[in-house]
Amino acid sequence: DGAAALIVGANPIVSINECPLFQIVSASQSIIPESDDLLIGKIREMGMEYYLSRNLPQYVSNNIKQCMVEAFTPFGISTWENLFYVVHPGGVTILNGIEEKLGVIFVLDEMRKMSVLEGKATTGEGLEWGVLFGFGPGLTVETLVLRSFATNSTP
Repeated sequence: DGAAALIVGANPIVSINECPLFQIVSASQSIIPESDDLLIGKIREMGMEYYLSRNLPQYVSNNIKQCMVEAFTPFGISTWENLFYVVHPGGVTILNGIEEKLGVIFVLDEMRKMSVLEGKATTGEGLEWGVLFGFGPGLTVETLVLRSFATNSTP
């Protein structure tokens, strides 16, 4: 899973140029009702194999707002226009390609670098709050609430 590429730590070691990219404020998991046959994972000799229903996008789009409400309401956030997004695209071929070429942490680091280059105020494209989504069998939705750091504190 792409989200497994996150490196989570505390107390960065400044002497070796470690710096935080984003703060993980909260993590939550939601199981979408009546969705157990939409995304099925099977363990095979060659590894994990996933079967995706053609109804999967509709279920995700119909239920994603509730996941956002549950994740962001405790922080007083109720509109989605001022967030940055990192979304797990799904599909074994897409995931393998992303894992091989990028990894989620690389995407987040590129966002941070572009934010610095473009003079944005924070590591999240100038936005303070963001969300990272991952989808899995069940249908489960993993939601990480992220908070950006000021770019002037990030090398």
